[in-house]
Amino acid sequence: MKRLRAEGFEDICVVEAQSTYGEYFTSRRVSEVAEYLGYAVDGSAGYKLLDLTEDEYEEKTLGPHLGFHRVPLTWKKADFRISFAKNKTHVYSYYTLTLKNIYGALPLADKFSEYHTGRGIYHSTIEYLTAFPVDYGLIDAYVGADGPFGIFADPEPNDTYTIIGGSDLVAVDWVGASKMGIERKSANTWNWV
Repeated sequence: MKRLRAEGFEDICVVEAQSTYGEYFTSRRVSEVAEYLGYAVDGSAGYKLLDLTEDEYEEKTLGPHLGFHRVPLTWKKADFRISFAKNKTHVYSYYTLTLKNIYGALPLADKFSEYHTGRGIYHSTIEYLTAFPVDYGLIDAYVGADGPFGIFADPEPNDTYTIIGGSDLVAVDWVGASKMGIERKSANTWNWV
């Protein structure tokens, strides 16, 4: 927070939107998960914690897949957006790093119905990024979760002692994926090495 404030950013928000898990499990509200993970939910740490699903919004046409869609005002008005991702693999999209992390900022709570099956996670995420570019990507790869269900649980996470960051999210994710042993073979093909 000190570094962001030194750069002139005064109104700092840590944001997330609700997910499909909240439809089926208790204690899955953004504030509950954040508090469990050690984030200050009361603003005492110099930032506001904000649930993008509950944020004030306007509706705007964002692209052919998202269409006329809700846009949280905090996300829209941000001067500088950082995608702060945890290093982890994903059964559906190989890995989920800074680009896929923005999927979590999409405001509708039932992400499975709205985006996975309804609009498509890739198109929805790219249209959202196009409308509201992210300025910096940061991957916490100090400890990484992998395997087909790395997003849920990894009983033996990998200590990689790595932090990856940059202003080009594609490059940041490419480095992150290569550190996981995923090698890009062509524009549409990834292989585990």
